[in-house]
Amino acid sequence: MNVKRVSKIVDELALLKFFPSDENARVGLVRIVCEMIATEEQARWLVTRMLAIYREWPGVLEMRACFCSRFKPCDGINAYSSVYPDGIPIDPANRLAIEAAQQKLLPLPKGHVASADPEFDKKLLVLAAATAMPRPRPVDSKFSRALFQTLTAPQDRPEVAPPSDPMPRNRRMEIQAQIDAELRKQGRL
Repeated sequence: MNVKRVSKIVDELALLKFFPSDENARVGLVRIVCEMIATEEQARWLVTRMLAIYREWPGVLEMRACFCSRFKPCDGINAYSSVYPDGIPIDPANRLAIEAAQQKLLPLPKGHVASADPEFDKKLLVLAAATAMPRPRPVDSKFSRALFQTLTAPQDRPEVAPPSDPMPRNRRMEIQAQIDAELRKQGRL
């Protein structure tokens, strides 16, 4: 890449308020930009993007964060924005590329579940079958029934028949008669 052309491109950042006017600072800035970029087009994109989203010179670290929002820096040093903590605003050029890629999505071929690649699709189905949830065990103990009642919403619980009377009616009447006789004997009835 031509350092003089990159220097001219970077000089356009002087449109930002507080951009360094010192010649040594600008030389250092061009050196940092040249270490980050792979092509002059990346330098052009960086300057255009900085002028679009910053009102004043945010500093070298923020410039690096802006570059890292789209490209991987050649010097391997990443940075994150402190001006935009939720991330640098989306580049309209990127948005158009993303939308174009989404429009190219095609439906899966007939009989495929997750991928157009038949081998991958089969492996995925085998994996899904191996990791399927086990079938529920029957509710066969008092604890299991109590747990089932606790974990199941009332509207989903099966209808339960009312408990049957453990004592026959004639036996109950006989006991009640004995109680009444005893109470009469004591004068309480």
